[in-house]
Amino acid sequence: MIQLPEMYTLSASSLYELVKNQRDDYFSDQLREKMVQKISDLTASIETLKQEITNHDSNYKDFSSWDNTKENLQIIFQKLAKQRDDSIDETQKLKFDDWINRLESIILDTEELFSTNEIDLSGWDSNKNYLEEVLLSLERMGNKILSSDDVISCLKLIALNMYTSEQGHFKEFARGVNDEGKSFTCIFYFLRDGEVSYFHKLHNAKKPERSPEETWIWLAGRPVSLYTKDINLTQKVINEDNKDTTIPSNTWFAAEVANGNQNTTKVSKDEFSLVNCHCTPSFTLSSYHDLTENYKLAWESLIDIYQHSTEDGKKSIEKFLLLEEREKFVKASQEVSCQESKQLSLGLFFLTLSLFFFGLGI
Repeated sequence: MIQLPEMYTLSASSLYELVKNQRDDYFSDQLREKMVQKISDLTASIETLKQEITNHDSNYKDFSSWDNTKENLQIIFQKLAKQRDDSIDETQKLKFDDWINRLESIILDTEELFSTNEIDLSGWDSNKNYLEEVLLSLERMGNKILSSDDVISCLKLIALNMYTSEQGHFKEFARGVNDEGKSFTCIFYFLRDGEVSYFHKLHNAKKPERSPEETWIWLAGRPVSLYTKDINLTQKVINEDNKDTTIPSNTWFAAEVANGNQNTTKVSKDEFSLVNCHCTPSFTLSSYHDLTENYKLAWESLIDIYQHSTEDGKKSIEKFLLLEEREKFVKASQEVSCQESKQLSLGLFFLTLSLFFFGLGI
């Protein structure tokens, strides 16, 4: 008898508890105070910089009256950079370099901490209100068993491929400062069975110290299989018993809904996984990179892993590559195999030739 895989269901009441836990964990009074303090520190740093710049150069007199918004900070940054490049006096350049470096650090902080143009608590309040609305909606649904479409609707998830090339749906629900003073972001990430998170990594090339590590926390549905690429491909499964795993920054990885025994007949076509993806420092789109042939070392390393894999292993690797990269990858792997075969044949030829001459005593 064929053993059927275990069914995973999610009720509205269970999802309610999960969302409530996220709200309580990420919107405590303590974390709010840390966010308020960070805003105060950023505002003070901006005001100090404003004063120094406007006192030095009247061209920036309007800067002191501008609102503290991310857009305005970018405009001043560009002006300072241009004036620094146009400056002849080396002493002046050093002064401008100092201002530019300090302003860049402030801008990076604001990019990590605020999803809107404003440097205030509006994003924090918006995320909290979102969770409250979700809770009210779920409360009305009682113990209804949710389909994948229900979960997407209830959590107001949107297609992730609107922002990256990944499959699945997501919704950011928290962005702030943790107990250690570091920025963080959290999203609900939802994968239907058959959808995958393609090979990608999180890395800030200009500021590596700001590259986020990502913790995947299982919330509901089927287990999730994550694959990290080093010299080998390593699989880690998160589920109800082993709920989380952390992907270091600058690490290539992929993920999918775990199906258990791949040879069994599927019980349901509506199975899914729901996870919390927690990034520290905060996720920014500029730190997201898909695995393509442009990343030569990683590409060649994966080809080596691919060539030493079973047929099933090869199919898994192909599945986690972007469609437009998959054909190029398989072709490159075949070319490497062909080249290695030629080298092996040539090596055997010279070995045979050497043995022949050795036998003749030459």
